[in-house]
Order: sequence, then structure tokens, then C-alpha cells
Amino acid sequence: MFVGRAADLRALATALKGGKTVAASQTAAIIGLGGMGKTQLASEFVHRYGSFFAGGVCWLSFADPSAVPTEVATCGGPGVLALHPEFHTLPLADQLQLVQAAWQSPLPRLLVFDNCEDEALLAQWRPPYGGCRALVTSRRAQWEATLGMRALPLGILQRGESLALLRHHRPDLSVDNADLNAIATDLGDLPLALHLAGSFLARYRQAITPAAYVG
Repeated sequence: MFVGRAADLRALATALKGGKTVAASQTAAIIGLGGMGKTQLASEFVHRYGSFFAGGVCWLSFADPSAVPTEVATCGGPGVLALHPEFHTLPLADQLQLVQAAWQSPLPRLLVFDNCEDEALLAQWRPPYGGCRALVTSRRAQWEATLGMRALPLGILQRGESLALLRHHRPDLSVDNADLNAIATDLGDLPLALHLAGSFLARYRQAITPAAYVG
């Protein structure tokens, strides 16, 4: 369930608007602490705007730097870019070369670098030119200006959004339910915590005291 963040989605759409080749890949970064919903926002952006990128969307996890080459290579295989009929039989170096060449073409694509914390890693794998746009999710607050990144700091949800998220799991409860408001307060309006609390509410429908969710 995704609620709110309409202004953030519009900001990302403005930062990553496609349609023409750029000298250096346009990059936007969703920045925030754990639990703010960075990956969820990126996923929602892909859901709403992915069809505007004619070359498709490549989602890569940067959580483990040593695994990034494999993540990149996977983008060239069947069901994604399908760059070669026998792609899976090629050496990794050849797979990477094909993917990077495709990324540097004028065709607009969206690359999502999820959990990217390393500036050097971003600089290494982001295409230097072409139609690709890069969307980064990260806890890193400061980035080198030379990377040309547009940062979107992500904050907590508005209280109305928090209540809407909880009520998605318990639509039988009213928007002015005092216990829901207390749960949102105790959880600091953090999206991930609220999602977990909402799932708990749906499963154990008899329980509604705030203390049950913040133990």
C-alpha cells in the first residue's frame, strides 16, 4: 500500500523527465534514514512513470558492492534488455560491455540504483552519456557536486497519510480513531513502521492498543 508523497513523485518526474539525450546521465537521489520509505517511493515512481521510458527500467541492488557487476549483467538477459540470443553463455566481461553500450545509446531508460552509498560506485556504473536516467536510493546525505545529482531528502509522513496507511489495513476504523492516532504518534509517522503496524492490525483484529506496536 502506497499513500501520500505526491509532491515527491512530481519532483522526481521533473528531475528525470526523458525524451532527449543528455551529456551526462541525469540523476536523482531519494535520501533518508532507514524506515523512511525510499525504496517504496522509487518502486511507486517506476509503477507510475516507468512506461514513459521507451527503453524500459533496470532495477539494481547496490547494497553489496561486490555483486554490482552481476546485477548489471542481469540487465542484458532475457526478460530485460535481451541484448544477445545466447547472452547467458557469454563471459561476464562481454555481458557488461553489451549492457553498458546499450545504456549509452540515445534510447531513454531508467536505471534504479537501490541502496547506493558509494560515490565511486555510482560514478563507475552510471552511464557517462546517452538516454539513461538514474534514480538512486541512499542513506548518504552528501554527494560530490561533480556528480550532478538532484537530491530529494525524504521526511516522515504527514499525519493524515499515516492514518490512511493504517486504515488501509483496517478500513473498519474511522479516520478520527484515537488509537490509530496514538499509534502514528508512537511510531513517529515512519512509513515502514506504520506498514508493519498496519499488517499487525489486520492480522490481530482484536488488538488496537498502541503499546502492542511499539514494545
